Amino acid sequence: MPKNTIPPHDFRPKTPPSRPTTDPTKLGATPILKKESTSQVYSSWHVARDERITVMWHEISGRVVGPVRVGDFLNRYLPKAPKPCPNHHTNKTEKKHTTFSGSKREVDMYKSWIDLVGRFCPNLELVDTHSTPAVDFGGKQTEMIVEFKLARGDDAFKDDNGPSFFEHSSDAAHDTLGQITLYATAHQAAQFRTHVFLVLVFPKYARFMRWDRSGVIVTEEVPFSNPSYVEFFWRFNHAKPDVRGVDTTVTEFPHNHPVAVKAKRSLGVEDGDRLFQVKVDAKGDTYVFCCPTYMAVGSPLGRSTRVFKAYCVETGKLVLLKDTWRVVSPSQSPEHIIYEELKKHGVRNVCRCKEGCDVLDQVTKTQDWSMARQVSSRLRLLRHYRLVLNEIARSLTDFGNTKEMVTAVRDAMIGHGDAYDRAKILHRDISSGNILITDSGGGLLIDWDLCKRLQDIYQGEAHIERTVRYLAIHGCSVASDSHPGEGAPIPDRADDLESFFYVLVWIALRYTEHGFVKGALIDMLHAGFDHHYLDPQGAAKGGDRKKVEVQAFDPFQVSRLFNVPLKELIKTLAKTIAVRYGEVPNATEIAQYKELFEKQGSSDVKSVALSKPVDNNIILSALRAGEYLDKLSALDRSDWMELELTTALQKSGWNAHSGRVQRDLSTPPPTQPMVPKREYSEGGAGPISGNRFC
Repeated sequence: MPKNTIPPHDFRPKTPPSRPTTDPTKLGATPILKKESTSQVYSSWHVARDERITVMWHEISGRVVGPVRVGDFLNRYLPKAPKPCPNHHTNKTEKKHTTFSGSKREVDMYKSWIDLVGRFCPNLELVDTHSTPAVDFGGKQTEMIVEFKLARGDDAFKDDNGPSFFEHSSDAAHDTLGQITLYATAHQAAQFRTHVFLVLVFPKYARFMRWDRSGVIVTEEVPFSNPSYVEFFWRFNHAKPDVRGVDTTVTEFPHNHPVAVKAKRSLGVEDGDRLFQVKVDAKGDTYVFCCPTYMAVGSPLGRSTRVFKAYCVETGKLVLLKDTWRVVSPSQSPEHIIYEELKKHGVRNVCRCKEGCDVLDQVTKTQDWSMARQVSSRLRLLRHYRLVLNEIARSLTDFGNTKEMVTAVRDAMIGHGDAYDRAKILHRDISSGNILITDSGGGLLIDWDLCKRLQDIYQGEAHIERTVRYLAIHGCSVASDSHPGEGAPIPDRADDLESFFYVLVWIALRYTEHGFVKGALIDMLHAGFDHHYLDPQGAAKGGDRKKVEVQAFDPFQVSRLFNVPLKELIKTLAKTIAVRYGEVPNATEIAQYKELFEKQGSSDVKSVALSKPVDNNIILSALRAGEYLDKLSALDRSDWMELELTTALQKSGWNAHSGRVQRDLSTPPPTQPMVPKREYSEGGAGPISGNRFC
């Protein structure tokens, strides 16, 4: 395999995008090479810290289980090797340890540590990737990353604090935790894995970690004098691939297979591209697909959903293959069961499911530790799951024109309404990624893995782990902030419809023609949709800017949109949604409305004023109360937004300024390098791949 050259360290800080993209694996240095001008070196030089490190620290904080005793860690996750581990208390080894532990610079630690530990993992290749070529994750099977820190102050953890306060609170500790989380995320994004191991090494001790989609398990400090230090590497060296975390259900598809050429032609990939194969059910069909180097997994936690266009060997047809980690809950069914129910009840505009199945016994383990309950109640059991859909369609963000985009959203709303009214199922995860555009220009609503039956809506957790971009303000827990003690808000139909609204607005701002300058657009997209904070339980809260914008005269400044029907549609929808968060009429105003207008069956102000002498202010407040009641009533109907979109689509003017605009919203690096006021460690890392340990 050709080796990729790791670029030299560049400590010039680069301004990150307002919100990191869904691909955190765009690392500009070890352990991954990424040939992009916007890539940034990931080091513990805090002045050069990328915002993605901070985001990753927020992601994993509260999901760290430790300090776990190293003996318990080894016995649970790494079986004993066939042969006993060699004695590490030899004169030669002690001399090597003295050299390693006496390192004055972090860069000096790498080679001496490889000399120290190498003989305890003879089947693995240890590679210093900080300045020499390294096999990328996409090459040989990288097995593990080792991260080095010179100063104890860079340790992300503190054993003395106990499980509840195991995470160290310093800025340096946060940087380290964010950095290693980024590495673990990149590792899992580049390969098919159930979990990964990672080692954090200091001159006097090390910590061993096991990451899965529920969280990370971290050992206590393990000094080199403890036999478990080298026992870990000895056992890892002899462990089978599935124990190391490799998903053995995915294998490479032979390039000389009789259907390989046809599969590549159908998938539209090059002759030299690698193909992979998988069976969803052990007795079912075989699906062949080609995956990118990094498979768009932007978080170390949660469902880790990846979708591939796949070729079915048995039928010769293209299908959509979904790979995810589903939440195991009595109130949530596997997605293929939901699709069966949707089909049974005649729900329109949803995909046809070919098959779905759990993947062997592949489940998360972090939540199993007894001390996990002291860390967070949100450490949950997730199970690996795959699903095959018959339809191949485009992403909503790949629309041909604005009318097609709005049509697809409208069709998805129809499916959403059918599911609610006919099948009694609420989707609960409306986003731009969950709406597809068909070849005929229609829309499909997909990803029903977070849905719930209405009878189960109040069972299980109210909090849904999903991005805040499209969450209803109500779903960002603002309501529970206003009314302490009420608990997290339960998502309802009105929340889903509000999410549809934010999908329309976000795509309009991001991909249609308008008069925003770049900086203003970045600010609106970040502050209006992505900005949030985490409460002590780790739940996303925010929505303040959304609340302001949705009630504004010019919501989200959509007057800058060039497409008139789209602009007017968004303004119309905002008026109804704003009722959820605006001022509520008092009982007197509602009574006046009913007395003045409802009883007379008229909304004409003049006729009401002539019928009886009434103060104009009373009439206006009564009218506002009536408008509030009308829009509140609309929110209770599942078809109100669908009808608004259908009406808008029948208007003229869609052809003007209707194209899709691809914008570069990255920000350029500063022209002058920032010089730190004190010396920081450089931060080295190394990966393991195939028979390669870096």
